[in-house]
Amino acid sequence: MQRKWQNQGVHFTEVVQFFHIFMIPSRISTRRHFLGKIAVSAALPAFWCGQAFAQTPPAGKLEETDPMATAIGYKKDTTKVVASKYPTHKADQKCNNCGLYQGKPGDANGACLAVGGKLVAVAGWCSVWAKKPDPAKP
Repeated sequence: MQRKWQNQGVHFTEVVQFFHIFMIPSRISTRRHFLGKIAVSAALPAFWCGQAFAQTPPAGKLEETDPMATAIGYKKDTTKVVASKYPTHKADQKCNNCGLYQGKPGDANGACLAVGGKLVAVAGWCSVWAKKPDPAKP
């Protein structure tokens, strides 16, 4: 019976042989040689694990039908927010002047910390809106 890790090209016997040859004390003749082997052996697990340095894919665009969006009352256009449902809403409150908005000026969409980094519209609004702090004066 084969194990999962055997199907990925790494066999237990190869690993044992590698460490047996690599770490035999009689082959370590100098301190520099020993430290070099320790450094290589510490880095090998990171290279063997293909996901160690993988980047996460960018978050998708937040839609108004998304369960998280409906929970926080997200609208792509701040003018379409129902005032009776959200009495704290003001017309000048938009995603681009919110403290949780991470987009760059001039972008149509930007990441929002309130929804896990998903992209929100610049002219959007949600009930989590918080005023962006003024930049510190020198």
